[in-house]
Amino acid sequence: MINVVKKYINYVDENYHSDFTEEDIKNITGYSYQYFNRRFKEIWNMTPQMYRKRRQLTLIALEIKNKAGAIKGSDLSPWADDSTFSKAFKREFSMTPSQYIKGGDFDLQEKIKIPPKLYIDYMSKDNDKSLEEKCESLFYK
Repeated sequence: MINVVKKYINYVDENYHSDFTEEDIKNITGYSYQYFNRRFKEIWNMTPQMYRKRRQLTLIALEIKNKAGAIKGSDLSPWADDSTFSKAFKREFSMTPSQYIKGGDFDLQEKIKIPPKLYIDYMSKDNDKSLEEKCESLFYK
């Protein structure tokens, strides 16, 4: 499961201009949406969709700030237009994108890290992989 979660987290970061469906999450993780949703929420106290949305908004906000507010409609994808993006942004961060660009601040959604306990549990599993193979699988992108 640890590699599945890492795969999802990396997929979100690499595809933050895309929208995800439950079927996409199933294809990414190899698990049913309900199962993955439950396991993810047990660890991080948020659903995979909540993490994805907040992380997408964070990455797009950083992109906008780096461009000093000069954005195109494609920069806002997966939101249909500036208005829907602004509403989602304000709902999530309690400020508009313009306020953020002008120096506003909020808690960004950092890329989540796998908790040390999961690493320890994974490493201590008795299976056919050697310790070296386990370490390699933990640190692949």
